[in-house]
Formats: sequence, C-alpha cells, structure tokens
Amino acid sequence: MPLTCNNTCTRAHTHHTCFDPPQVDRQIVAKQAHVEVLRVQNWISSPQRFAVSIERKRADKATTLQGPTYLDVPALSAKDYKLNVYR
Repeated sequence: MPLTCNNTCTRAHTHHTCFDPPQVDRQIVAKQAHVEVLRVQNWISSPQRFAVSIERKRADKATTLQGPTYLDVPALSAKDYKLNVYR
C-alpha cells in the first residue's frame, strides 16, 4: 500500500512530490484494527502541510485503509502519520 505525500506551496503555487512513497508490507491479524505509523520529515525552515493520497495496487474490498487527508509538520522536524488498517 504505497502512500504518496504531496506538498502544495501556496506562495509559489507549485505541486511536487516530497519523497518516494514508502512500500509497506505487513502481515496483520484479520478482524483486528492495526495502526501503521509512517514518519514524515519536514527538512525546510517553515511549516508544511502535506496532502496524503492512498493508492492501492490491488483493491481488496475486505480491507479498509483510513488516515488523515492532510498532515501539518512544523519546520525542521518530523511527525507521525497514522494509517488505520482493518481487514
């Protein structure tokens, strides 16, 4: 389940990918909620809001993936993105 993080810069009105999507491969127990924590780094000296899109290679209707649409990361720091997985 690759996660793509896109940054929208309001000052320059640009749209770019902030990093290569992490590839996550986990075995999880069915019928139990699981939270996958992904670390998002902001390496510039101003706060950033990252837009998150979830793309699935194989759609399994029995599995749900949910997480925030945006993640605000303070300048020169990192924040955890929590992806909720249920199968």
